[in-house]
Order: sequence, then structure tokens, then C-alpha cells
Amino acid sequence: MTVRQVIELKEYQTIDGVQLTDSEVEWIKLRCSKALELRIGSNGIVSLTATSWIGRISLPYVEIRIRPKLPLNRIWNWLSWAYDLKSLRWVGSAGFDSNFEDMDWLIRFYVKACDRIAAIGLRKNYVSIEDAIPSVKGTLQSSLTVGRWQKQDYRFDCRFDEFTSWVNENRCIFAGLQSMRKLQIKDARLYLKLQALIDVFGQERSLFPPMTLTDAIGKQLLIRMQANRLNQQYSEAFSWLRLYWNCVTIADAEGAVKAESFLLDMNELYEAYVAARLRATLEPQGIRVIAQQHDWLAEEGRIKIVPDLILRDSSGREIIVDTKYKQKKDDTSINADVFQMLAYLTARKSDTAILLYASGPEREDRIKNTGFSVLQWSLNLESTGGYLEEESRLLNLINRVRGMFDNT
Repeated sequence: MTVRQVIELKEYQTIDGVQLTDSEVEWIKLRCSKALELRIGSNGIVSLTATSWIGRISLPYVEIRIRPKLPLNRIWNWLSWAYDLKSLRWVGSAGFDSNFEDMDWLIRFYVKACDRIAAIGLRKNYVSIEDAIPSVKGTLQSSLTVGRWQKQDYRFDCRFDEFTSWVNENRCIFAGLQSMRKLQIKDARLYLKLQALIDVFGQERSLFPPMTLTDAIGKQLLIRMQANRLNQQYSEAFSWLRLYWNCVTIADAEGAVKAESFLLDMNELYEAYVAARLRATLEPQGIRVIAQQHDWLAEEGRIKIVPDLILRDSSGREIIVDTKYKQKKDDTSINADVFQMLAYLTARKSDTAILLYASGPEREDRIKNTGFSVLQWSLNLESTGGYLEEESRLLNLINRVRGMFDNT
């Protein structure tokens, strides 16, 4: 039995003297280069440097675990808000023992969400089908049928509607279950549960022409999915599936190396968490929270810019918010960030921007000859206080934003 080497490092830490096969090096370069920087010495020994991504990379002979600098329960709380995972909300405050060493935790949550769908009942709807069948049903496609008969295939090409559970919602869930079955699952019972749910959600699949539901197709189904009252029981499962497909990469057995990874971009997670918290409090008060709206600094659609968040009240007044998952160390360390905000303010014709750092001192800069104000705020995440202290700081920050709109 092969014993895998386990390497643990934290965000931005470097580990020297790592031995990797050529195929493992290529897989990391191809799939995980945003999370790990590799330097290969003349003797083939590798140095690994972590970036701002956390999680786990599982290779044939080595497992690499990238730990967050923040407490794990804080990460779980952020995930619960960023992906609208209400079943995770309580573990954010109470703590959670999984540290991404395997994928069983995610599968368990997804399986529970799928079980709830099955208990309520799978969604059914009429689906249009085109297929060759033994007798006429629906609309006969005569030209196709004649061509088929000339080849001595005496079926009828028809277009018809079928009332079925093989709708996009269940196809999407099915694709996720199939994908998770490829993972290195520690608890054998989970594998059996996945197979049982595959049978449930794919029970009417055989009524349709064969189709391969790859991860790519499943992702597209999820992206195009419109939430409504008819599929509301699917919302939590879709949230887990969104997290899964955003963070998990699998190399199938036929590839050069059998590997998998679960990697969270802490910059993206921090931004999504802040956006979700602002949206939950401010939108009921008439302030819209708009994420990742594309704009241009120059005329004729040149010099594209994408502010993290735009806050807009009913009068049309805007405040730009850009999240920075880093520590503001001194005044010179943030010059580029301030220049970035000036570009956003100019393009949006706004006058106030907030740079929201993970930690560091706060201050306000009024920019000469412009009327612009750039505020540098901090969530003080370096504090050793617990969940309640972090909640208090965040709610205070949101109230400060609310007050800025009230004072206009």
C-alpha cells in the first residue's frame, strides 16, 4: 500500500524540498496554478508557495493542504452567507471540525438536500422529445421517417411532449451526483447513498434519447436555472452544487494523473460574504447592492473596469465598495488601491468610495480638485475575538454605510 506524503502550509507560506512526479507537476500547473506557485530546482526538487487560496490538492503520492490564516469557523460562516447555505449557518458560530481534508463533508450536505427534495417530490413537467419510436405519437416527422424506412428501419420519427421528472432541475442534480461519485470518498456509505439518489433522480432518464451529462453540461444547466415557486425545494441543493462546481476539480482515471482538488479563493469568498451581508441588511431598506457591474473608464467602450460592489439608493446616489482581502500595513501600501477607486469614481460619476480591508488602520482621504472621498475601512480580522465580536464589527460597518446614505 502506497503511503502518501502530506504537506501542510498556510496562505502565502513556502515549503521547500517537495518531491513530485512530472505528471503531478503538470497537473498543478494546469489546474491549481492560482493556488500554488512552483519553483523547480536543478535536482528536480520543488518549492511550493501558497497564494490566497485554501483547501486541498490530492495527488497520487502527495496530498497538499493549504490552511487559512483565519479560524475555520469564520470560513464556514463566510461560506454560509456567500453561497446561501442556511444549513451551514449554525456551524459558523459554533465551529465545525472539517478542515477540507476530504470531500465527505460536502457530499453529506448535498445528499441531505437531495433527500429533502425526494421527500417533497421531484418536479415534473412536459418536455418536448424527438425520437424514433415503434408507433406514431404526437407529430410525425414524415421526411425523416421515409428516410429511415428506406434503410429498412421501420420506426416512426416523432416529436411529442412527455410529462416526466427528467426536467432540467433533476438533470442538474443528477449531474452533480454523478460527478461526486468520482471523488475519493472515505465513507463507503456515502458512495452507496449517491448511487441510490442517482437512481431516484434519473429514474425516467431511459425514456429519452441517450445523453451524457458531463460536469460542463451540469454547470451550464445550473447557470441557466431560474428560481421560482415550482422549484424552490431545489434551492439549497443548487447552492451546494454551485459551491462544488466552483471549487472542485477532478482528473478522471483515463487522464495523465488521478487527482482531485477543493480550492477556495479567499479574495472571492471575502467579497461574496461582504456582498451577501450588505444585501441582507440594506436591500430591505431600499439600497440596492450590485456586484461585479462592468463599466468603461474611457470613451468608446475602452479601459474596462469592474467594481466589486455598487450601492445605490432610490435617488440614484452611488457608493462604490471594493473589498481587499489583505492587511493595510501603511499609507504607501494602498496607493494603487486608491488610484483604482479614483478610476471607478470617475467612470461611475460618483463621489464616495470605500476600500474595505481585512485588517489595518482606518482613514479617509478627500481627493484634491475632484470632490471625491476615499474611505479606508477595516473589519479587523486579525482580532482574536470570537464570532459575536466579528458580528458586532460587521453590523457597525453596515450601519456606517446606511448613515452615509441618510446624510445625503
